[in-house]
Amino acid sequence: MHTERAVGRRPQGALISIFLNTGNAPLWRRLGDSIRTAVTQGVLAPGARLPSARSLAADLHVSRATVESALGELEAEGLIERRMGSGSFVSPLAGRDLRPASPARAPPRSVPRPPALRALSERGRQLVAWGSPVLPNMRSAFTLTPPAEDFPHAVWAKLASRCLREGGAALALELDPLGHLPLRQAIAQHLRTNRGMHCAADNVLIVSSTQEAFVLSAHALLSPGDEVWMEDPGYPGATGAFRMAGAQIVPVPVDADGLRVEDGVRSAPHARLVYITPSCQFPCGVTLSRERREALLHWAEASGAWVFEDDYDSELRYAGLPLAALHAHDGGARMLYAGTFNKTLFPSLRVAYLIAEPDTVRDLATIRANFGGPPAAWVQATLAAFLDEGLLGAHVRHLRARCEERRAALLDAAARELGARITIHAGDTGQHAVGWLARGEDGDAAVSQRARAAGLDVPPLSRYVLAHPQRPALVIGYTSATPAAIRTAMRTLAHCLSSGTN
Repeated sequence: MHTERAVGRRPQGALISIFLNTGNAPLWRRLGDSIRTAVTQGVLAPGARLPSARSLAADLHVSRATVESALGELEAEGLIERRMGSGSFVSPLAGRDLRPASPARAPPRSVPRPPALRALSERGRQLVAWGSPVLPNMRSAFTLTPPAEDFPHAVWAKLASRCLREGGAALALELDPLGHLPLRQAIAQHLRTNRGMHCAADNVLIVSSTQEAFVLSAHALLSPGDEVWMEDPGYPGATGAFRMAGAQIVPVPVDADGLRVEDGVRSAPHARLVYITPSCQFPCGVTLSRERREALLHWAEASGAWVFEDDYDSELRYAGLPLAALHAHDGGARMLYAGTFNKTLFPSLRVAYLIAEPDTVRDLATIRANFGGPPAAWVQATLAAFLDEGLLGAHVRHLRARCEERRAALLDAAARELGARITIHAGDTGQHAVGWLARGEDGDAAVSQRARAAGLDVPPLSRYVLAHPQRPALVIGYTSATPAAIRTAMRTLAHCLSSGTN
């Protein structure tokens, strides 16, 4: 047991937490033992500055004489150093046992080890098993991230400054559960112009990411046991979100024309929801054909299923204009559409959106209050200005040209360095390609592991498979590095292939 008398200070950036343990010993000795324990446990590092005697006395509600007695004993032991005019510091030699042996005083009690963390629940263990592996943060020539150096950071900073200056306290206090109204209006205009969608501000819910949109929709629309069609191979973040809601995942295979709708109807004709990436299927990079779009919408209307369209990377189309969104073909009451600015602008922005019917949007906003709220209003206001002034369109055009250049560099480098050992498929849309391994090569997981050891981030396609095995392949991003870096990385990847067969 201990009292709640504690001091929390930040001398020279170091956090100190000192508690006075209860007991029969004098106050000055209990204080000395508390500081000593903080040092031996590493809470106070060698060289750390302690609060002044005056501050300690005031914060712990003890006399200054008590503090001086405690600090004096610690100084005599060599555990702290007291410097005239500067304060008290933990000795640089504090890691050693500097206390002289004293028969008159028993050695301090050893601090008990903290109890082991409680085991996860059965549900928690399932979620860990279902989730995609958490890998160290890594950036290489093949990492799936946009070219961060191309974003107009100076322009963004000026817009943010202007919004904060003009918005002031209003933005600081704004907590609209649907999101900042000017941003929702700007997004609706953007989707009408660029994606052929019929929507207004009351169709838009601002979220932090498409992952939040998955989790929110899953909890709002699905009951435990409901069947959900998932592309196979497909995006594990969406699969995990629907599993968390207790849904029964129905893997539906993907081929060159996208989701095999007839296989989904055969496996689960009464599914509650289908998740789909029609513009650029992840991870295979194919586009859902017109015939299958029509078949999917016909089935969904007849069965009353929800259709969740994840329209990531649709702006980055290199052959012709971007395809119309699936939502634009129907726009029915049971259509959900998610888009994000985190991929086209910068990943740490944390602003995305979910499009649905107004009643559904309001219900989702109400439910979202249990998870959190929209991003900061000043960030949303800055993004709204970015859209209103035409800067998003200009940036996307520049980004598309840069990504197309790097896509060409990837294909050229692969032809030079890999020959027939990997067949690269780089679709007309997106930021990544699929490298199909030739027969005789090691499995994709083994090649991916060797590549990672060499500093390359090329996930195996098998990581995204649910039930239908695929040929071994690697998922290769091409937008995060210059053409020169891509060529160098491709030579490294070629070595990772050959090293497995030597």
